[in-house]
Order: sequence, then structure tokens, then C-alpha cells
Amino acid sequence: MVQNGDDETDDIITEAIDVSSERFHKIEFLRSSEDAQEQYPEYKIEQVPAVLIFETDGAELKKLEFKTYDLEKAVAKLKEISN
Repeated sequence: MVQNGDDETDDIITEAIDVSSERFHKIEFLRSSEDAQEQYPEYKIEQVPAVLIFETDGAELKKLEFKTYDLEKAVAKLKEISN
């Protein structure tokens, strides 16, 4: 998840879903689009907030499953995954 500085994205997500669920291997909050572009340049993050959900193979990212700039859609998808 990519935030715009100290916005409320992390609070919105963590209040909406159980981030300790075993369905989530890792949840990472990046504080800026610059941080995201540096760490994940291949995913072209065009605005913030952004939520990217990856399928993993152990600890490694395998493929991008879902990308959105809409927090309501992100919460819905994360709830779907956590069930």
C-alpha cells in the first residue's frame, strides 16, 4: 500500500480487515509514490493512495493480482481474500 505521506490509508486498511490473518504473508505501507517507484519500478504507480496485492510463492512476490487507487475497492478485495 502506498500512502501520501502521513495520510490515513494504513488506518483505513487495518481497521477494515484483520491484518494478522494467515492469508496475508506481508503487508507493507510505503509513505510516498517515490518510495514505491524506487522499490517496485515495474508496477508504474501513477497516484496515491495505491494498493497492490500480489500472489506470493513463500516470501517472494510471484505476480500482481490486483491494483487499485480506490480504497473502497481495496478493502473489498482484501476482505474477500481474508475469508
